[in-house]
Amino acid sequence: MAKSVSCGVLLLNEHGQVLLAHASGLRHWDIPKGLPDPGESPREAALRELREETGVALHPEALRELGLFAYRPVKDLHLFTAQVDASSAAAEHCRCTSFFTDRFGRQRPEVDAFRWAAPEALPSLCTPRMAGVLAQALARLDARP
Repeated sequence: MAKSVSCGVLLLNEHGQVLLAHASGLRHWDIPKGLPDPGESPREAALRELREETGVALHPEALRELGLFAYRPVKDLHLFTAQVDASSAAAEHCRCTSFFTDRFGRQRPEVDAFRWAAPEALPSLCTPRMAGVLAQALARLDARP
């Protein structure tokens, strides 16, 4: 069985904090990400997911590619990064415009809360797998000229 690849954005502010999105109904925090639509490039999918899940719209040139990361046995992550001013992407102004139907038949937003978090806080906020991927992504980013 082929692995699926979810595309996402590691959005950083001028303080080095990561924008996290809380998936509705789940315990842990995540980054904006999702599967590409048919014919959509990874960059296009990452930008769309960022816009749908947070309301933050960026130009394609604003994204720097970080590459592929092993995530789960059946899914890898193709990540990009961008830096924004915390004031231009204030967590209290983020809005999710993508919805899913819950088990009771109600429409719910995919994301119900947002926050900026320092890298050292990620292990206590994210699943162990996601925290590991984010640590690798931040290390890859730090290693670039």
